[in-house]
Amino acid sequence: MICLMQTIPAVLSPFRIIKFDVEKEEPVLDSKGRLTVCAPGEAGEIVGYINSKLPNSEFRGYTDPEATKRKIFRNGFGDGADWFRSGDLMKMDERGFVYFVDRIGDTFR
Repeated sequence: MICLMQTIPAVLSPFRIIKFDVEKEEPVLDSKGRLTVCAPGEAGEIVGYINSKLPNSEFRGYTDPEATKRKIFRNGFGDGADWFRSGDLMKMDERGFVYFVDRIGDTFR
């Protein structure tokens, strides 16, 4: 599956593809404990910026507070912003095309 994320203005749907260790099933953090962005062509988890003021980037959570906690990276890049974990491994090429790679963890396929 291929999608062209370039066509969606970043201000409307900001996202990043972060480095992810598929063996440990956790994000790769830098020396300061922050998320790290993948290089072009490198697969990682796609995360979306959470902004409660915009309906297209709001996340109210699940009925289970623990499930909600697992889906959010709080202050992931050290800038105070929160990011929603998609559970999808994606990669972006040099032109901005985004490719689906796999789902994270044990999922029904």
